[in-house]
Amino acid sequence: MALQKYAHLDQSLFTRLVRLQVPAIQLDAQGRCRPALAELFNWRYKSLRNLESVVAQREFQHANAGFAFDYQMINVEDYNGFGEHEPTPHFYQNLGEAEYIVALYMWMRLLGYVPSRRLLACMLACLHGSHAQRDAVSVAILPRRSRSSRRTTARST
Repeated sequence: MALQKYAHLDQSLFTRLVRLQVPAIQLDAQGRCRPALAELFNWRYKSLRNLESVVAQREFQHANAGFAFDYQMINVEDYNGFGEHEPTPHFYQNLGEAEYIVALYMWMRLLGYVPSRRLLACMLACLHGSHAQRDAVSVAILPRRSRSSRRTTARST
C-alpha cells in the first residue's frame, strides 16, 4: 500500500510523466465530434477549440435522425426491483440501462442506421465495470453470423 501511494499508481502513466516534467503537448483543437459533444470534455483542457471542419461540415451541424439532441443520457433508476448495483466488488451493472441500450440500438436500425462497430462504440457507459451493457449488446445486437463464427473458431483452437 505504501508503494502504491508513493509511486502514485492510481494515476495514469501520462499523468506521472507530466508530473516528472517530461515534455507534453496539450490538445488545443478537436475535429472528431460536434461542438456540443466537445463541451462535455472541454473543461479538461486549457483552451480547447473546434477545428473549422467541425463547424463547417454539414454532418456536424444537425442532430442524428430520430433524435432531438446531439447526445442522449440514459439513466434507469429502477428496473424489475434493481437499479444500479454491485454484485461483486468493482463490478457495477444496471440491467435496465443495458436493456434500454439494446432497444435504442434496435430502434436506430429500424430508422435506417447502418450497423457498424463505429455505431456500437458510440454507445458509451460511464461506469467502470459496466459489463451488463457490454454483455447485453453482444448477445442482442451482434449479428448471429459473427457470434456463431466466433464459437466455431473457439472450438477449433
